[in-house]
Amino acid sequence: MRGDEALRHSGQTSWRGLVAGLEIDEPHRVRESWGPGTRFGFVPVGVNHVYWFAVANAPAGERDEADPCRELRVRFAGWHPPIDQLLADTPREQIIRTDIFDRPPINCWVDGRTVLLGDAAHPMTPNMGMGACQAIEDAVVLADALAREPSVDAALARYQTRRISRANSFVTRSFRFGQLAHLRIAPLRWLRDRALRSFRLVPSRLVSRVTARDFEFQL
Repeated sequence: MRGDEALRHSGQTSWRGLVAGLEIDEPHRVRESWGPGTRFGFVPVGVNHVYWFAVANAPAGERDEADPCRELRVRFAGWHPPIDQLLADTPREQIIRTDIFDRPPINCWVDGRTVLLGDAAHPMTPNMGMGACQAIEDAVVLADALAREPSVDAALARYQTRRISRANSFVTRSFRFGQLAHLRIAPLRWLRDRALRSFRLVPSRLVSRVTARDFEFQL
């Protein structure tokens, strides 16, 4: 249904790993740090398990040498704790590297009685953590439409109308977020960082009100 459409490379690649038996400060917080063309984030999952991800500007198709852990420790040398410890404690065979792609948004998810949802309809970069969330919303709205409408055609039209704008907005914003996070030009990074610091002056109630549009969904 999407034809011979090329993937859109973000210009970035990612590494992911899971560390067991490591306790970190503030175990209920997700943390992400940015550098020139690089990012590193980690989040506790379960008891004494920490999931981490590293992202860097890189052309598609590059591969690590024999030991990705060693390369990553060099790349992130001098970054704050516990980044080096997380990398050192991850078995090299458990580190997964994936180039980051998405597809530009499309405005037709229905062809007859064939319908797209989830990544088939709106594959997105992981920057906003919304890929699976939007797939779940798709499924709920599609089931609701099939239950409410008198015909399948009407249900699919209702589903598409309800979902396209919201899901496609995450595709666009997630891609842009990745580009913003990976700026390499120093003056642009300075402007970005100043703008991000200014958010501290915004009242928390206003921030919550704005972000609620992303995280709250009702039929």
